[in-house]
Amino acid sequence: MSTNSAEIAERKAVIKELACDAFEVEPEELAEHTLFDEDLGVDSLNAIDLLAALEKRFGVEIDQVDLSQLTSLATVYEFVAGELGWETGVATAQPVSGVVGAT
Repeated sequence: MSTNSAEIAERKAVIKELACDAFEVEPEELAEHTLFDEDLGVDSLNAIDLLAALEKRFGVEIDQVDLSQLTSLATVYEFVAGELGWETGVATAQPVSGVVGAT
């Protein structure tokens, strides 16, 4: 089954809303490739808040060790899409940098 661009946009909007709530930022502050830690100063506790919100909203289990992959809205969407078998609508992946929650 093919996912249309409206479905992808809706899912991305939900993830952005969850991230804004978890990080206590305004939507204007969070673009698709904004780095959570480098650009917003997000700490590991905020990242865990996002993880919990994603698990609750989408029913996906995300291990805390995977937090290092979740560095921007783009990488969060790609990760959740991969876990749930969604189409991504993205031709190429962005490089992963700005690791959140690495200790």
